[in-house]
Amino acid sequence: MKKRLLCALLCAVLLAGLIPAAALTASAATAEGDWTTYRFANEYCDDTCDHGDGVCYYRPEAGYKYTAEGFTVVPADYTGFTPQLSVMSKEAQPVKGGIYLQFRVDGYSYDGGLDADQWIALTLTTEEKVVPGSLDFGGGWMTLIRGKGDGICSMTPFLTDPNTEESRGSFVSVGTGGNTAPRDNQGREIYTLEVTWDGSVYEMKLNGTPIPGSAETTALLEKLDPAGEFFVGIQMHSSVKDGTAALTILRYGTCDADATAPVGSDSKDAEENCDFGFTDILEPSTVPPNQPAILWSPDTYNMKDGYNCAFEVLGDNTWRVKAADPNSFVYFTPKPHWSYDAGDFPVFGILLRNFWADGGTLWYCAGDFMEPANGLTVPLSIYDGEFYGEDEEYVFIPVDLSDLWAGRIHNIRLDFVIGDENAREFDICFAGMFRNKDEAYAYAHEWLSYCKGYYPVTQAPATEPAIEPPISTRPPEIRETVPPETETPYEPVDDPEQAVEDILAKYGCTGSLGAVILPVVAAAAVALTKKKE
Repeated sequence: MKKRLLCALLCAVLLAGLIPAAALTASAATAEGDWTTYRFANEYCDDTCDHGDGVCYYRPEAGYKYTAEGFTVVPADYTGFTPQLSVMSKEAQPVKGGIYLQFRVDGYSYDGGLDADQWIALTLTTEEKVVPGSLDFGGGWMTLIRGKGDGICSMTPFLTDPNTEESRGSFVSVGTGGNTAPRDNQGREIYTLEVTWDGSVYEMKLNGTPIPGSAETTALLEKLDPAGEFFVGIQMHSSVKDGTAALTILRYGTCDADATAPVGSDSKDAEENCDFGFTDILEPSTVPPNQPAILWSPDTYNMKDGYNCAFEVLGDNTWRVKAADPNSFVYFTPKPHWSYDAGDFPVFGILLRNFWADGGTLWYCAGDFMEPANGLTVPLSIYDGEFYGEDEEYVFIPVDLSDLWAGRIHNIRLDFVIGDENAREFDICFAGMFRNKDEAYAYAHEWLSYCKGYYPVTQAPATEPAIEPPISTRPPEIRETVPPETETPYEPVDDPEQAVEDILAKYGCTGSLGAVILPVVAAAAVALTKKKE
């Protein structure tokens, strides 16, 4: 700390013309071993990333070494992954003393014309391990640099405040600017971040161009740490798998005059690629008619991935979504070692309860696109769905992606825009991937008739629910696979009443409805069993 404060004083004296530049030494500008690499914070191994086989799945962490050029990233092998890299200062830096950070992009998976999402983020944060903008993974300032490898970039600064519950982890944009980054003789981009403090305001520049939002940035950083101590970082992210992410910090200091190449004697090897363990894409014949190939519901999926929202599992087997901001989104991701082809199950369907907004945006990721990417979106509108219940409290929305994606299904992201503060709590009953809209609706009708006795608002109410035992919707890795030629829609049961009780419990159906329909379903189960025999 004392060394950096001394550096700031020397820089100020130099700019005043009182001492020659030759009097500064490299050791005055950069402490030894300042930098390190991380994977993103939410990928560190714990019991949440163990998928039942004792293996943790996360993309490998890059290594680093110090060379004559500076701090150089040793890239990891991202085969089977989308590249993500986080370079951070090991300790918080005295940002009010000035920051001059210059780095070169040594390798990066730009989209190659596929319009994939990619960005480089420069960050000043309260934590050393961050996922910019994610819940609980550091707060502060960041600016996204988006480009296509030609040096022409747009830069959008964002703020995130982990101390404010209503906007915790939220991206708050404070403007957009742009410039052209210089490139070296090998065509590699070079970016320079400068941060100065004039006693009242933080001013930031990228490649000499002022970054918008200085007033908003100052207000946030002063709130987070009035002393101006922040971790300095660079993150790289691309949505296209099997690429690379690497950089070299060429110069670092408090200002241009004293910035030098980082030095250090430590190093770290890149982690081995432990592989997601992808198996072959599962055959569609393993999924019975009118059932989802991939089902996301509270009994099969732990909803923990969200942005600006929290989740609560209710007693009727639904998620309560509590959005803290007008803009929020949720992720649905199957286990990495099994999935189906998007061409076989192209319809996404979701059942919502008490959702009083118009809808949002659906992001779909399959094949080479393992993360949300620009251009891979369609509208999600309640007006494309069907309502249920006397007060239309349920809406089922199917979205046909037949002509939009192909290959292994990786994940779905739903962005909701909810301006009305009174409408930011709603329920997700289930979501899934289906062969077509007819089968999606059939499953939704089954769920609603079992649990609620509801039929579509557009249909005349039935005097008695047409009850049939639902087929198991267990995940494929624990579902018994029957060869197509011998597969039957129903299995005989030894105790029909107990089987129906199990079914009702699975769907979260309790109370008087279960008591009414139990004898009817049991009789149907007995009939089906005898027919099979």
